[in-house]
Amino acid sequence: MPSGFQNFDRFSWARSLHTTMPKLLKEVEDTAKKNFQIMALLESAGRISTGHGGEGIQWPIRYRMHKAQAADGTNSRNFSPTNLFKTASLDYRGYEVTDSIKRREMEKNKGEAAVINVLNGFAERLKESLLQELGPQFYVDGEAADNDRFWHGFKTLARTNGQVINKTTGASQAVVSGNEPNYVAAPSGTYANLSCELGYYGGSQESGAWPENTQDAQYDFWSPLVVVRDSTSWSGSSDGEKLEKALRYGITHAQRNSTIDGQITNVFMDRGLFIDLKNHNDGRQTIEVKMAPGSLTELGFLNVFRFDGIELSFENAVPAGYAFGINLACMELMGLTDNLFEDEGGPQYDINTQSMNAVVSTLSNIKYKSPRNFVVWKPSSEV
Repeated sequence: MPSGFQNFDRFSWARSLHTTMPKLLKEVEDTAKKNFQIMALLESAGRISTGHGGEGIQWPIRYRMHKAQAADGTNSRNFSPTNLFKTASLDYRGYEVTDSIKRREMEKNKGEAAVINVLNGFAERLKESLLQELGPQFYVDGEAADNDRFWHGFKTLARTNGQVINKTTGASQAVVSGNEPNYVAAPSGTYANLSCELGYYGGSQESGAWPENTQDAQYDFWSPLVVVRDSTSWSGSSDGEKLEKALRYGITHAQRNSTIDGQITNVFMDRGLFIDLKNHNDGRQTIEVKMAPGSLTELGFLNVFRFDGIELSFENAVPAGYAFGINLACMELMGLTDNLFEDEGGPQYDINTQSMNAVVSTLSNIKYKSPRNFVVWKPSSEV
């Protein structure tokens, strides 16, 4: 008898060990899966597309408007050509999972001896593994030094350079301790070969301090809103109270563009922040859960509630201390190949190594219509 079938009972003696088999259950308990809400949302909203081909992904950006001039019907006019466009560009990036089974193992894994027929569903299990592994990739920084093959996840939009924007003066300044009016950080990243810095391509804050008051489109057309969620500027006696105020601030100013595209649809945060927020709301106000069409609750996810009209939830892959406000209508997972997951013709037998090999891969990337349609809440320690 195989040694793996022995020693269940510490009172067993030799005859029992050699004459009685354990009950073999062939149903596999899958404890490896985690449900990632962002992938389910994208699929439900039709925001995953494939078969694009091409060298990469490029799309034109209208980053400025024609300037209006005062007129009284008698004035002279000046005519000059105006460039209104920039070009954004992304490369396709890839992930793959592989497996191999030796000929000897295949021959042994047959008939009644096969508790699990390993070869059956070989490629399908690889696809499931890749799908699960891709969940955390929505939250990576695709511009980090070691991530040149990774997707441009939401953390790509979280880059700052240690500067915050003074709410009173509108000036950028270093992070300081004390009760300073610093609600937002100055975005400093790059996405699709365009800078996310405020005013990098011209334009100006017309009044007040960004993102409040008014600014022309050119000033922040490619700038995400990065809120310092634990700033001392947020009054409150608990982390949950400060977080609630930071969330309300970000959700409201995410709509500064006054268009449907400018409205975020979901906020995903790490579990610790989600617990802080629920603890703050405990017994104070009713948490609204609504099964709206295309919502997470309609898709079967229960750890969700609505706040200021936005679905709030948590994801296991969200970096500690972070929250991300996304706009489903302004993002798309784009695949180079006809299928998001390609099994590349496997499994295939290699006569040299006497192995059946299989690989499932994806060449794809995340396209944001513009980072301005997204919000990041990050801790002051990482500004």
